[in-house]
Amino acid sequence: MYGRSPVLRTAVLPLATVLFVRDVVHTYADGPHRLRALDGVALAVGDGEMVCVAGPSGSGNPSLCHLAAGLEVADSGWVEVDGSAPATLDWSVVSVLPQQHGLVSGLTVMENVALPARRLNLEREVDVEGLLHSLDVHHLTGD
Repeated sequence: MYGRSPVLRTAVLPLATVLFVRDVVHTYADGPHRLRALDGVALAVGDGEMVCVAGPSGSGNPSLCHLAAGLEVADSGWVEVDGSAPATLDWSVVSVLPQQHGLVSGLTVMENVALPARRLNLEREVDVEGLLHSLDVHHLTGD
């Protein structure tokens, strides 16, 4: 592990924890190096709690939200939503309000549009190109 070891503080968990994050480390490629966005993060959110994730630019706020929504997977640690890995949940359980432009960086327009179907293992059944044409936004894909 790079840098300091994470310190976990003992806390009383809510009766029904709907989001549980423990010892999460998440990195991104930065050329030949890895940039550490999250380092030993821990969080517990109870049923009915409203939480705001805030901090200065570069502190990992979007990374934590992406992990909780199942859009990305942590390098190490544990993320759980309603007792399951976030990537296994359908979007009736987890909703995402993107920070910028409504697109996940690193994905093409086509991949962003197909993301809900991919999460439900329905990629083969969904005609993403047809959908883009019917919405008259196919020109955004660069094809």
